[in-house]
Amino acid sequence: MEFEERLYDKDPMSQAELARLIGNRPVEEFINPRSTPYRELGPAGRRLSKKHFIRLVQKDPNLLKRPLVVSGRTYLFGLSPAGYEKL
Repeated sequence: MEFEERLYDKDPMSQAELARLIGNRPVEEFINPRSTPYRELGPAGRRLSKKHFIRLVQKDPNLLKRPLVVSGRTYLFGLSPAGYEKL
């Protein structure tokens, strides 16, 4: 399988790229709940708007759940060998 690897800390996504990536999906799917930036948000982290989430990810990409594999309309978050097999 061919893939494109992107290291967010070295090649951050623009606001437009993040907005396209998220699309109409819930922002919660993209949040790394174990990240320090998320924990620092406290209860406010559970009510992030798409726009606010995008700004926060640009400041600290660790907020974005990784790895993120996108294949067409299929999104796989985190390490998921079973999910990778289905691709």
